[in-house]
Amino acid sequence: MNKEVLKQIKNLRPGDMIIIHWFDAWQREGKLLKHPSQADYLVKTPGVFKEISGKEMPCLVMVTERPPTRYILVGIPLPLIKQIEVGGRGFTHMLRAYEKEATNARSRLKRFRGEER
Repeated sequence: MNKEVLKQIKNLRPGDMIIIHWFDAWQREGKLLKHPSQADYLVKTPGVFKEISGKEMPCLVMVTERPPTRYILVGIPLPLIKQIEVGGRGFTHMLRAYEKEATNARSRLKRFRGEER
């Protein structure tokens, strides 16, 4: 990871709207790769920065939106990040929406299991 990315990560605050450019796993059917450079698959993932987490493999954790109104957490290992674009600050409402949705999901799961009375 380059120094510019590390600097960007240190300057991120929870609620920052970001786009992460990172290398993801890939799958290929049929022909084998002709050149090793074809193995790199660059992905752009938008979301709202939440935190850096993890001991063995530190990850950038962010909340992304999945239609219609579902929020999910995404963890991207720091060594896989090539670039970060910051689109704005103060999008903490998405972090609160995720927390609310996660709390509701846990409550529904407890009711389903018969743990809530």
